[in-house]
Amino acid sequence: MKYPMILASVALGLAAGSAAARDLVVVGWGGAHSAAMEKAFNQPFTADRDITIQMESYTGGLAQVMAQVESNNIQWHVLEANPPEAAIGCDNDLLEPFPLETLPPGLDGTPAAEDFYPGTLHECGVGSAIYSWLLAYDPKFFPDAEPTSVTDLFDRDRFPVRRGFLKAARGTLELALISDGVAKDQIYEVLKTPEGVERALAVLDRVRDLSVWYDTSAQGTQLLADGEVAMTIGHNGRFHAAIEQENQPFKLAWGDQMWTTGMMIVPRGTPVLDLAFDYVRFAQSAESQAAFANLMPYAPARQSAMALVDPEMHPYLSTYEPNFATAVKHDTDFWTEYGDLVNEQFSNWLSR
Repeated sequence: MKYPMILASVALGLAAGSAAARDLVVVGWGGAHSAAMEKAFNQPFTADRDITIQMESYTGGLAQVMAQVESNNIQWHVLEANPPEAAIGCDNDLLEPFPLETLPPGLDGTPAAEDFYPGTLHECGVGSAIYSWLLAYDPKFFPDAEPTSVTDLFDRDRFPVRRGFLKAARGTLELALISDGVAKDQIYEVLKTPEGVERALAVLDRVRDLSVWYDTSAQGTQLLADGEVAMTIGHNGRFHAAIEQENQPFKLAWGDQMWTTGMMIVPRGTPVLDLAFDYVRFAQSAESQAAFANLMPYAPARQSAMALVDPEMHPYLSTYEPNFATAVKHDTDFWTEYGDLVNEQFSNWLSR
């Protein structure tokens, strides 16, 4: 399924909104992602309300939120963020706790706490859309057998080809341990120790001479498109765009995908707190999440929402049953507590 051509119309809408009085400022990731937010969330939310919404974009992190909160000058009212930002921001009193009990029920009446996938709700964040790290490959490099799992990145005997890795410990080390035989429910217990991290790095050593390391997901996708690597790890949404919009011949291997969720957060001291909470409740209803998933290949964080998602989009979504069967949940709590130590050990290995 190709993305609807919404970028141009949304850009015009944002330009017009920037000149008008603003009631709510919503911050997304930019590009097609923010355009989908505008169409799925903002336009229907404002349709019967006398307010305006301005979309802004950022690259993540909490630096700007911290500056606004500490200066008591809140310019951003609702943000799309990653789970670590929700956890760290909450721990440091940078975010408003969200009244999770006020979230609407699922399409079938299931209470919200049960409708959201486990791990997609936080004291200060509401799960918005699920995405994954998975394997993309160019089939021309695999005439005999094709990869079926992200862990095939670490199998040089079966696949002696160049492979791409993001320069990040998060995601990479978990998958290395799975390929080395660690049970999925033991990954983070193993990574809590320096010896466990070394075990994961030893797996990476086995394919180091065949590995190309890059800084952003966009670079990894481009390396694959240019034939510089035969397979690479990255986010499903970016690979989908390359396949559907750029006609790249990539295939996706969903085996052992690692999934996580985006989250909506609200900075502490937001002057339009009630409006911000109303927006989050609306945007994270099952109906709105389904509308977003029909525009972007990110699965609803609410299980009941899949009933409203176009079946043509299902195979591109992380939670589609065949894709989700062997999935691994990314552990935000682990990376919040141990991330600094593990990242240092990984960086030292990378610079050897």
